[in-house]
Amino acid sequence: MEDRRWRMKDRGWRIDEDRGLRSTTRCAPSISKESTRFALDQAAQNAYLDAVASISSDYEKGRVLSALLKKEPGKETLLFTLKSASTISSDYEKAQLLLKVAHSSSNDDAVRTALVEAARTISSEYERGRVWSAVFK
Repeated sequence: MEDRRWRMKDRGWRIDEDRGLRSTTRCAPSISKESTRFALDQAAQNAYLDAVASISSDYEKGRVLSALLKKEPGKETLLFTLKSASTISSDYEKAQLLLKVAHSSSNDDAVRTALVEAARTISSEYERGRVWSAVFK
């Protein structure tokens, strides 16, 4: 199991002694690639979320989080993605990610509830409406 564990410093993540685990937009492709290779345990999820939060571009954050949805995501992956969406400040980019979650094959009530709650954080009525339309289709 140790060899399947996700090692951040071996995967293009930067460790800054003053600020801890860091990632930049240049690291986003490597973060996206790694997200599809291994299941993320709780420690890896926390590190992944910290790395996503350190990316300054909302577009790149959306790309990195969307990579989690490429394979058929389970309930836990969908909930983690929705939790991570809170790091995206752009209404458009957040809506794009939430739409991808809404179009996943999950009919789980917990995912649907988390999706509605995440959509409530979107300021734009238009973008929020797009997401809610997809949820309540």
